[in-house]
Amino acid sequence: MERDTWHYHRPELAERYLRRFDPGPAEALTLFAERRSGKTAFLQNDLGVVALDQKLQPVYIDLWSNRADPGRTIADGLEAAARRVKDPRYKYGAILGRMGDSVENVGAFGFSLGFKKKEDIPAPTDTIARMGFWADQLVANSKRPIVLMVDEAQSIAEANNGKEVASALRSILLKHGRESMRPVFTGSSRDGLNRMFNQSGAAFFHYGSSPDFESPDDGIAKFFAERMKESSGIEVSVPDLTDAFNALERRPGPFREMCETMDNDADPDVGKYLQRQLGALQARAYERVDLARLKPLDMAVMEQMLGGDEQLFGQQATDYFASRVGVEQVNPKSINDSLSKLRNLGLITRLDRGVYAFEDRDIAIVVLSGMQSGPYRSTAQARLAPDAPALPLLPAPTPNPALQLPSSAPTGPLEVRRLGDHRAQL
Repeated sequence: MERDTWHYHRPELAERYLRRFDPGPAEALTLFAERRSGKTAFLQNDLGVVALDQKLQPVYIDLWSNRADPGRTIADGLEAAARRVKDPRYKYGAILGRMGDSVENVGAFGFSLGFKKKEDIPAPTDTIARMGFWADQLVANSKRPIVLMVDEAQSIAEANNGKEVASALRSILLKHGRESMRPVFTGSSRDGLNRMFNQSGAAFFHYGSSPDFESPDDGIAKFFAERMKESSGIEVSVPDLTDAFNALERRPGPFREMCETMDNDADPDVGKYLQRQLGALQARAYERVDLARLKPLDMAVMEQMLGGDEQLFGQQATDYFASRVGVEQVNPKSINDSLSKLRNLGLITRLDRGVYAFEDRDIAIVVLSGMQSGPYRSTAQARLAPDAPALPLLPAPTPNPALQLPSSAPTGPLEVRRLGDHRAQL
């Protein structure tokens, strides 16, 4: 695999995670972070690389590539890895698995295997049986313990056959034990991960540990400043890049995208490109909300959540819902139906009984923009681009009527209930 020179490496974090397996008590690791928080890049460029340095064999499986059938994706990834380690020509030093291609063409990060060896034992065709068979083949033929990296693991909980796939995968891990197979799950949906790991009766209920997936430190700003200077010769302010990184919620994906655009244009104006990046992120979030065809009650539920109000079934909330929808009364079933719809769309997550939060902060900003009848500007935006026009967060030519709020909509400073036990002022 070609080295990614624009990746900000975090080997210390990878080492800390792997130490949880040996001699620690971890059966598995589950890492949650919002979309574009750098989970996949971390697995591919840090955790997998450190695992190789520690004489482990990393196997990467991306469930996002086939969310409707995660069992097949897992079986394909295990088969690709097993075929590779069985090949006498294989020299340890590659991250194996599946990156979205068919199994006949999968190798280390998607490169072609170049052959398909005949098996001593005929492989089964049933998906669940294939998972177990190829896991056995992989463990039996690998000279090193396996680090099984399953990206976007919430896809298992969301699939129609998710319970069957989860039970099969749990059986595989129990059979081989952490000495042979060390699983690392990542996910961008807390709701999906909760259903998989925190729901009583689920196959992975309370299985393993869930450390925080940390965002990169401020050194990332200096790193990208140096990369841009080397690549295009532009001198970029490190403090401005640090502020931009904070304005982007310390998500390395959007931050890197912004820096690469600056580098391509050979323009060191951080404020201008931060403005563009935030606009692009919020336009995507608006599109998600608009395509969801939300009803006024759905929007009202999210508006109520923005104030950090957990009493979604209280009298004050139901009165607001009724006025927002234009009816005399809203019954609890309608509220529950709306919450289920928003969860299924991936817009909100259930933290506890009656407690919900936004899955995506950009979605919250879109809702906040509508409530305030104006765009949102972060502190960093105001400092870095004081003369730039505020971002139009609702740019669609034919806006969803559900986004048009009455003049009586709440105004003033609002808070978003974050994915955790704390609140953060927008």
